[in-house]
Amino acid sequence: MVGPGFGRWLRYCEAAWPAVREQILAARADSDKAVAAFFHGGAGHSELPERCGYLAGLKVLRELNRAYRLDELIT
Repeated sequence: MVGPGFGRWLRYCEAAWPAVREQILAARADSDKAVAAFFHGGAGHSELPERCGYLAGLKVLRELNRAYRLDELIT
């Protein structure tokens, strides 16, 4: 749900993207912990935005969409 403060959150996430990306890549071996951290809070790191995993997911899907058609992604 998009509500008040969304634009501020998005700008914060974009500015923090290099750190977010680094932390997500470092946490990929422990997916349960990563999901909880990146989607339910600030990943335990005060420098990262809360729920920054949503922006990461959007970026991944956009990149996949550039390489594959929608029907390919679905299957």
